[in-house]
Amino acid sequence: MYKVWRRLLPKHHFGSDIIESLTRMIFILGLFFLFMIIWINGCLNRLNEEIMQLEKISRHVLILQKAFIDQVTARQSYHLTGDAAFLQSFESSSSDYIQSVRELQNAVTAYPEFLEPIRKLVEAGMHWQDKYGSLEALKNGKTLTTGELLEGKTIADDFRNRSMEISRMLHAKQSEVSKAYTSGITKMLYTSIAVCALVIGLVVTDVVQKLRRIIRPIKELSSAVEGYARQKFDVPVPSLKKNDELGKLFDHIEHMRLMLREHFEQSRRQVYLDGLTGIGNRRYFDESLDLAFERATSEGEAFSLILMDIDRFKWFNDTYGHAEGDRLLRHVTGIVQRMLPDHMVFARYGGEEFAVIVPGLDMNETMIVAEMLRSEVERQALDSYRITASFGISSLRKGDTAEALLVRADQALYASKKNGRNCVSAR
Repeated sequence: MYKVWRRLLPKHHFGSDIIESLTRMIFILGLFFLFMIIWINGCLNRLNEEIMQLEKISRHVLILQKAFIDQVTARQSYHLTGDAAFLQSFESSSSDYIQSVRELQNAVTAYPEFLEPIRKLVEAGMHWQDKYGSLEALKNGKTLTTGELLEGKTIADDFRNRSMEISRMLHAKQSEVSKAYTSGITKMLYTSIAVCALVIGLVVTDVVQKLRRIIRPIKELSSAVEGYARQKFDVPVPSLKKNDELGKLFDHIEHMRLMLREHFEQSRRQVYLDGLTGIGNRRYFDESLDLAFERATSEGEAFSLILMDIDRFKWFNDTYGHAEGDRLLRHVTGIVQRMLPDHMVFARYGGEEFAVIVPGLDMNETMIVAEMLRSEVERQALDSYRITASFGISSLRKGDTAEALLVRADQALYASKKNGRNCVSAR
């Protein structure tokens, strides 16, 4: 039945484990309620049967009591009037009494606590019949003495008292049985409520845990996507090992992230990198200079700038062609790149001019770096071409701006050119 029910549910994978938990809960509760209804119905049926049996015993006791009273009344009436009609009433009541005794004895077998009281009741009635209720004695006109009448009255009173006591016992038994079944049903209802609460609590706990397992990666995904909106594509999409719609969504977003990262890197390279040399272009240099200058001034660190220009590049380009000129630019770029540490920014400033951002070094230290670069460029010729470069240096002063620093470096470079090229000047 449970499998049939599951086939009727939607075929979506997302949330299927939650739907399955809820379905299982409904199925278990449905079976439990069905069992509870059947059990309560059985209790009510047994209660009804037992009450009816007790009422049957009570009815026979009343019939027995009535038959006995009718006998006593008929005997007294005949004794006073001599009317034969009372003999017929006496005979009918005696027959009813004997029949009621048989039925009462059959009905009471299921209740041992009533066997002895009813036996004594029947014996009292039979004793009265044997001694004072003989039909032949009545017909023959036998009279009773005052003592016998008093004794008969005592026996009759005892019979009535016993029958009334049995009626009270039967009523008490009915109340006891009703209370017992009512208590059982009440306990069953409380148990049902407790079981339902337990099942619902377990299922809710399970569903909450499953929801957390879904919500947690969604929150992480939301945070990651916010980073993607700020062009931070290095954070991968959270791993979600689920083969459902949500898992596929995460996979698609991860694929989209990789594509966006690649596209962004390509765009960044186009915007910030020089297509010929592969190093940063003028835009990249300007933005890097602003950031590095702001950091140096805020932290009070030393900061310098190097401008470099390949000597006689225009003549070389005009003489040997643009292809050789491009090859020369790449050659010089490679020399400088290999010598500079990663924390220094090396960019093409324009044409045959390059710039180096030197954080953390003062004028003298930067002069050493520039001289090493100049010497290495001169040492590493391109084929048979002798190459030299001129350098201009400026270092951070109090109250400086990035523009002022750049102007002084350019002036120093101009001084190197004016002083015969292939040298390092500072301002």
